Amino acid sequence: MLRFKCKMCGQEILASDKDAGGKTKCPNCFSLQTVPEPFYVKMRAKAQKTPHPLPGRDGVQAAEPDESRQSQDEYIEEDIDEKYSSLINLQFNEASLFVMSFAFLALFAIDQNVHQNMHAFLLRLCGGGNWVALLGIIFLLLPFSLGLVLSVFHAFSIRQKSFFDKALMLFFAVGITAGTGICMEWYILSTAKNLWLTIFALCNLFYSGLLIFKFEGIVIENDLDGNYISDRNAAIGQILFGMATALVLLLVCRFWLKFHWVVTYSICITYITALDKTVQSIIRYIRR
Repeated sequence: MLRFKCKMCGQEILASDKDAGGKTKCPNCFSLQTVPEPFYVKMRAKAQKTPHPLPGRDGVQAAEPDESRQSQDEYIEEDIDEKYSSLINLQFNEASLFVMSFAFLALFAIDQNVHQNMHAFLLRLCGGGNWVALLGIIFLLLPFSLGLVLSVFHAFSIRQKSFFDKALMLFFAVGITAGTGICMEWYILSTAKNLWLTIFALCNLFYSGLLIFKFEGIVIENDLDGNYISDRNAAIGQILFGMATALVLLLVCRFWLKFHWVVTYSICITYITALDKTVQSIIRYIRR
């Protein structure tokens, strides 16, 4: 990750190593800036361009460049450091964040139960008093809504994500994932009579609590600018594929299988996230 200051306003700008030598816009004044190219980036680029010899029938034959590598690089994420890899996954890219936002908005538009549950939640906030309602709106609903809007905006924008953009997008991702998990477990525990579903609900509730606990640790350590929200721009193919898959899953689970909306949304984001990571793993394997 490269850090440099805007020559116009002094704003600190973050850029990936692959953007070195290129152009980017300042997130504050929107002036066009040249991304510096450190020495180690130049040496790595030179090593990647150097053809690697392959043994041939008549001696040594230079390897031909892989034309599909460029298109693959547009899809796969950069390797994640061990610092960020754990049981609780807190790495999100623009495509996955957009699909989470799109699925929530689509479900909100087609399912009246979502409206009723959101309205009931607001009434409970207001029922706790004006101060409780105000604090709930400021610390829960407002950052959640801003994170959702930024997740949609950055999917179609090449604008560099600022520290606050990443913080709000991470808050939205953790909030929608953990919140949906908690709501789903409440629904299963209150309606299901099956022992296995009850055990599954308790395990998922425990996972949601761990997710919130880890996010709290990130906030306390002021590590919100870590490698939790990817700087890589989403490809249009990722966005269209995610939208189509999410819409099919929503329609099948909600109107054909008659699942509750929290169960439907949980299945949707879990399947889409797992599918995205599977495709990236396959592409990494092919590149090797």
